[in-house]
This record gives sequence, structure tokens and C-alpha cells, in this order.
Amino acid sequence: ALLLGGLSPAGVLGLSGYAYTDPRYFGGIFAEDAELEASQPAEACTCREPLDALWDIFQVELRANLQSDPTFSGPWVHAMCGSAYATIFRFASTHPETGDVSVQGTECTAGLAAMATVCAQSAVLRSKGKASWHWHEAIVQDEGRSV
Repeated sequence: ALLLGGLSPAGVLGLSGYAYTDPRYFGGIFAEDAELEASQPAEACTCREPLDALWDIFQVELRANLQSDPTFSGPWVHAMCGSAYATIFRFASTHPETGDVSVQGTECTAGLAAMATVCAQSAVLRSKGKASWHWHEAIVQDEGRSV
């Protein structure tokens, strides 16, 4: 339920099943990023070439999995991260000195952010260890040093 100006109050559950929080609420870099996102073209959310087919499949699977497992903690999280991992690093990179993330070759930043969120959740679940399936091999052998 978006309000005028495209803003939604903190905690409002959108049609996609996500709780939206306006990042400007947190100030600083979050407010700056919100302004940057607002200036992006609509394609950043609709994900046209070259990610359109990949994003469509990913989005359908993500919505179906979240509907059947709203806790976002089942084994499907790892499988989805595995399918998205190469796509994330095909289009996104970090600057070796500043750690800033840049995206090249696509305007689909929303799709890449969703994929990165799934992989972040996968990493969190691996670290919890509540069940044996949480302790599975990582997507890559050496993920590098922590940032």
C-alpha cells in the first residue's frame, strides 16, 4: 500500500509479501540511498534485458517459497542462493579499497538486491546451526575475507 509520492510507512506489508520500511527514516547513508533509488529508471524494478528471464524465474520461485515458508528459513533459501550467486557477481562488484558496490551491465538493481538478500539469509542460516541442514557447504569454496 504505497502512499502519495511512492512512500510507504514503516512496517506496511506490500503486495509482494515484503514489509517495506522507508530507508529515509534512518537518515545518513540510508536517506542518500533512498534518493538515489528514487532517481533510478523504472527498469531498475521491472528488470529488462539481460536479467529479465532470470529475474522472472527467481521472483516466481521466491514468492512461492515465501508463501509456503514465511519464516524465510527453509532449505530452499540455500538452493535459491545457489541459483543466484553467479548472477549477482556477474553484474555487481566491490571496490577493493573502499568496499563500495557497483553494478554494471544491467539496470536491474532491485532484482540483484533481492538475490543478494536471499544469499545473506542463507549465510545467516548457515551460521545458526539449529538443524543439521544449516551446516551445508557454502556456495563457493573460499568466499574471501569479511568486509
